[in-house]
Amino acid sequence: MVETKKADDIKTDEVQDKKRAALQYCNYASKYASENDGKEWKYMIIPHEEVQFNRDFNYFVSRYLEE
Repeated sequence: MVETKKADDIKTDEVQDKKRAALQYCNYASKYASENDGKEWKYMIIPHEEVQFNRDFNYFVSRYLEE
């Protein structure tokens, strides 16, 4: 799951609450997927100004993937 947010908003309580909910959802989805031959779910929140044409998915994974 990938989410972009305004950089100044990422540390707000609202966005952090949504992030925790998304991480929990990914855990539930991964558990279900593992029981049904699916793939693990992971979560990234990316500051919107980081999204540029010269950056690929691996760039974002290396910097923003929540483990």
